[in-house]
Parts: sequence; C-alpha cells; structure tokens
Amino acid sequence: MLNRPKFCLMTLAATSALAMADQVDSPPLELVQAGVFFVGGHGAPGGTEAGNASLSEKPAVQVTGQSMVHYYVPSEKRDVSIVLYPGLGLTSYIFLATPDGREGWATLFARDGFTTYVYDVPNTGISGFDIAPFNRARLGELAVAEQPNLAIWNHRQIWTRWGFGPEAGTPYEHTRFPVENIDQFLAAMNPRVGGGSGRGRRRAADPNAPDPVLGNFIELLERAGPAVIVLHSWAGRTGLQAAAQRPDLVRGVVVVEPVGCPSNPADPFFETGVPFLAVYGDFIEERGQAGRLGACRSTAENLSKRGVPAGMLVLPEIGIAGNTHLMMQDDNNDDIAGRIVTWITDHVDSSSAD
Repeated sequence: MLNRPKFCLMTLAATSALAMADQVDSPPLELVQAGVFFVGGHGAPGGTEAGNASLSEKPAVQVTGQSMVHYYVPSEKRDVSIVLYPGLGLTSYIFLATPDGREGWATLFARDGFTTYVYDVPNTGISGFDIAPFNRARLGELAVAEQPNLAIWNHRQIWTRWGFGPEAGTPYEHTRFPVENIDQFLAAMNPRVGGGSGRGRRRAADPNAPDPVLGNFIELLERAGPAVIVLHSWAGRTGLQAAAQRPDLVRGVVVVEPVGCPSNPADPFFETGVPFLAVYGDFIEERGQAGRLGACRSTAENLSKRGVPAGMLVLPEIGIAGNTHLMMQDDNNDDIAGRIVTWITDHVDSSSAD
C-alpha cells in the first residue's frame, strides 16, 4: 500500500457530462486518497530539440521507461487490493471511464472496498517515451529508418477484432459496446513505440535497453500488493510472468480474454497456487479467439487438478450475450465487475494481505 498521509475524506459524485442523467441517483464514492504516481523510469539525454539546436549548450534530460499509475483508496477498504492492467495499445482509460460516460472498473471496484491501481505500460503516449531518436532523425544525426516505429490501432480493424461488429461501422445487433460514442474511445487511443506484434512496445529506443514493462509492473506490485491482478488481452503475458516470479505479491489472477494462458503443466505459473479466473465475452469464433479461450480452459483445468481455485466465466454460457473484448466499457460493465468481486470474495485468501 502507499505509505502516505491520508487526505481528508473526499466525496465524489458518480456523474459525468455524458451520463449525468443516468447516474445522478448513484451514491457518492467516498475516498481517503486518490491520485497518480509513477514507477520505473530513468534519466536519459533527451537530445537537442529539433529546430532549436542553438538555444542551449547542454543536452536536455528526459525521464524514460516510466509507467503512470492511477490509484483510488476507499474509506472502507478490504485487506487485498486490485491492480488493473490494460492490453496492447490501450491505456488506463479503458478502466477509468466508458465512452458514454458511465463509471469504469477502477471506481466500481473502489466502491466495493478495494484499493484500486491502474497501470499504464511504458513507451506509450500516456506514460511517455524517449523523444531523442525522433529529434536526432529530424536533425540528420540518425537515419530515419533507424528510429523506432510509432503505432496505433487501426480504427477499422478493431470493429471485427474486438467484437463491435462484422465490419467497420456495422455493429452486431446485440453488441454491448457503446458504438454510438465510439469517437470518445478513439480519442483516447495513444501512440506507442513499437509495432503491432506487441514485442516492439517492450523496447525503448535503444534495442539493448532492458525491458521495463515487467520490472515496472513488479515494482507496482511491491507498492500495491498483495493484490488481485486483472490482466486484459496482451497484458496476460507480463502479468502471469509477474505472478510466477513473485507469487508473494499476487493473491489472485483474473484474465480478461488474454494472451498467454499456459497449457504446459511444467509452466512455472502452475507452481504458484494463485487462484485463477478467465473471463470471456461473445463473438469468440467470429473474432478468431477460440484458441485463446481453449488455452485458458486448459489453464483452469490444470490448476483445478492441483486443488487451486480456478474457473471460467464465459458470459454467453451463462446467458449474457453481446459482450466485446472491451467488456470493461460495455453497457453491463458493472454486472461483470460485480461477478469478479463475488469470485474474489469466494476464492481469494486475503488473510496475509497488507
């Protein structure tokens, strides 16, 4: 937990410009503390600003490799915290709000008494990235082909990939994502350093630099844990690796349509004894995600054979249709959050949590 003086009690009304009419009757969210801090990062020469080489004789210094973390500490808190980790090319926004102005999972979990942290990976627009190679390329000091690639999701591709609809601009009849407000979601997209595979974002401009993604996440868990970690999509790889390396910091793992569910019984994650829940939405076949779903079923089965609490929450199988890859922003995100809270309450041991 954060070791900081408590603020005076803050009462935050659950309202927004887009959803005030719907949420005006929601009870206040009472917090003793909320804010932002950073984990990781190191000082590096920022390089002369392009076009301003004569303004200073000393090179600028920039902090790079850092991760931004939002946090919410409720007035009545449980003994275990929750850490939310967004998927590839996405940011804390997906947990902080919804395109149509409803509450995000961060404050919904805080309402249930969890101190909640939202992690942003390094080398993205929101956490920051090294500007030096881009300015050096502009000044002619570095070949353009040698500067890192900047990437952002193709807004047409995500419709089919994430289950909004069968083609861009055409939603599924029962989709739960607020597609009428998709412009708000697209406005929240941040550029990242790296290509579409995910490997690129793990590297800073220097290809020999250490990968800060796992190190930053473990540093966050050292401050926030022991915690239940909620891993979305590509975050499954790093989060499960962190759980395997530091099971003392992880009380439970919730994966939301992840990459990286282990199926090999020799995988070190199976030795942790950490409870596991996989959550899946709809349109899995249409999105080509059957392989991921099968891998998570295998993970749950392997853990269950070892006596570890493990389960699958496949929403269509319990009669909940229309959820997308971004179920934390879907119109029933509060219901899904509640089901996760119930699972944590029933299966996660918080007796040794700080």
